[in-house]
Amino acid sequence: MEFDLKFLLKILKKKLGLILLVVVIAGGFSFYWSKYQMKPVYEASTKLIVNKAQENAAMLDYNTVNLNIKLIDVYKEIIKSPAVMDIVARQNSTLGYTSEQLIKKVQISGIPQTPIMVMTFEDQSHEKAVTLINSIANVFQGQIPLIMKVDNVVILNEAKSTDHPEAISPQVYFNVALAMTIAIIFMISMVVLLEYLNDTVQSEEDIWSELGIPTLTAIAKVRKKDIKASRALYTNTKVGGSSHVSVL
Repeated sequence: MEFDLKFLLKILKKKLGLILLVVVIAGGFSFYWSKYQMKPVYEASTKLIVNKAQENAAMLDYNTVNLNIKLIDVYKEIIKSPAVMDIVARQNSTLGYTSEQLIKKVQISGIPQTPIMVMTFEDQSHEKAVTLINSIANVFQGQIPLIMKVDNVVILNEAKSTDHPEAISPQVYFNVALAMTIAIIFMISMVVLLEYLNDTVQSEEDIWSELGIPTLTAIAKVRKKDIKASRALYTNTKVGGSSHVSVL
């Protein structure tokens, strides 16, 4: 295992420059794409409380609270129905959303152990997201007495438009970190795979492991700069008039 680890580190060191180059390119491309090509997405949200009134009672008891919590699942389905969304789409026809699109985009969740619902809507326009989520909340509140024959939904807070909204996506630095991580894993895997598939003899150790024959001598690899340096030395020696020895 120690030899394998050393061998792995050796081949990674040999290809370190290439690995770093690919990682930097992946990170730079991810930053450019996330920052300048991907359109920002904004989120607007509102909260509603389900509050079933009791007769002859000054305050809600435990059973009533549990009933209100269970009603949230029913109200989720009512919100995501044409009975509500058709009205929202008609009231906001200039925003370009159909009833089916609104049903798919609105997200509804309940806060655990409370009769409170949170509705959120995402759009590339912050103002459009605010307008639509408030419209959905108001229409739903108005339709509940007609559908359920009970007026028990109260809007706790409406979404508000701000001058400098913060986009929820893209997350530029997260995308950069993810791209660089994927690039590192990919390059390490490719380097190890290519080295594993490479069955050429590259060192004395390869000869011994494959043939069991010791190496008596080895010819050093001649680099281009060594050849140029040798030629330059020969030229300088010849021009300088150095003596030549001939063997008879």
